[in-house]
Amino acid sequence: MSGREVILAGGYRTPFGKYGGAIKTWSAIELGSYLVPRALERLHIDPAMVDHMVCATAVAAEVANNFSGVARRVAIDSGLVSVPSYTMDCASASGLAAVKLAHMAVSSGESEVAIALGTEAMSNAAFVVSPKIRWGNRGDLTLVDPIFPIGGPASRAARTSGPSGRLDDEAPLFNVTRAEMDQWAYTSQMRYEKARAAGLIDEEMISIEADGQLVLAVDEAAKPWATLEKMAALPTVRGSQYVTAGNSPGLESGAAMVVLMSRAAAERSGHAGELRLDQAVFTASEPTAPLKAAGVAARKLLAMSEVRLGDVDLIEIEEDYAAAPVIAARYLAAECGVPEAEILERTNVNGGAVVMGHPIATGGTRIALTLAREMKRRNSRLGIAAVAGAMAQGTAILLRRGE
Repeated sequence: MSGREVILAGGYRTPFGKYGGAIKTWSAIELGSYLVPRALERLHIDPAMVDHMVCATAVAAEVANNFSGVARRVAIDSGLVSVPSYTMDCASASGLAAVKLAHMAVSSGESEVAIALGTEAMSNAAFVVSPKIRWGNRGDLTLVDPIFPIGGPASRAARTSGPSGRLDDEAPLFNVTRAEMDQWAYTSQMRYEKARAAGLIDEEMISIEADGQLVLAVDEAAKPWATLEKMAALPTVRGSQYVTAGNSPGLESGAAMVVLMSRAAAERSGHAGELRLDQAVFTASEPTAPLKAAGVAARKLLAMSEVRLGDVDLIEIEEDYAAAPVIAARYLAAECGVPEAEILERTNVNGGAVVMGHPIATGGTRIALTLAREMKRRNSRLGIAAVAGAMAQGTAILLRRGE
């Protein structure tokens, strides 16, 4: 590890609201501004210690509908007026990329205490009108919904020279079937229900309240009704041969954050015993196989850290589709020589985004805090979190217990 030692001091998230649900009118700014001060209070971190913030958000039409400087607005509204901040977007990879950038700030010595925040308000996205209307364009006026269809062509080159990077193009490359997606979605739901019953889900959340009233205290999109039979009976959606409402997340809203500290700051604030964030990577690969990007990022992380996959205790892979962990595990099994079943047994042990939701830029920060909490609970030594983003960018981090 180069640079200074970086401690992941902890994190929290809001419950995730389903599309059109309890927090449908909340903006990404409001969700982030609600979470940050309350999370700092729960973590017993003096806001005066914070000197850096990276904020991820990925639905441009929602951001433009409010104010483009999301990070700065969140900082000001959270009482962090003197904290420099910036907003970044690399689709689903955004939240964990924010963790990587915060890690860079602390490791380099630029920062002592940095917040990595992901915040997304899918239900609050505005409709878009063609810019031609500015110049007196005549004819029909068409409103475009920027969040449908999800995904789309990976690039102009992909549109003209090959597959578009849709799941239906990628699944056959890894021999992933609809039945495997349904099975993983069911497994994720059962693991989530077990963790929820044990209180582990509630422990990482801060309920949303407004005007003295409870607004949202649970992940609204969870599917406790799930059985394999019901999963298999669901129709596919949006022209896919694979994707259903059961084996993919919806269009959820929510925020999640983690706090990174230098060793000195951690000792001053009582967080020196927390996990180290040893390494973080960002990758890009062929856009025709975007879900593989989580595996590509994890593979690079292992090589840079000189860690064997077989020695990793816990893995978090963001489930932007149920196929994502399966594809990542299949890729890593071939690359690292560890059986796929062993990888999946250690992956998303408390369930994943197929159950709780995938607010796009929030997912990465959520899996970072989930991984840290579960590693601490199990006294695990090594853990990896990885995310695949649209157009095949990937992010991964390595957490390590002090030695």
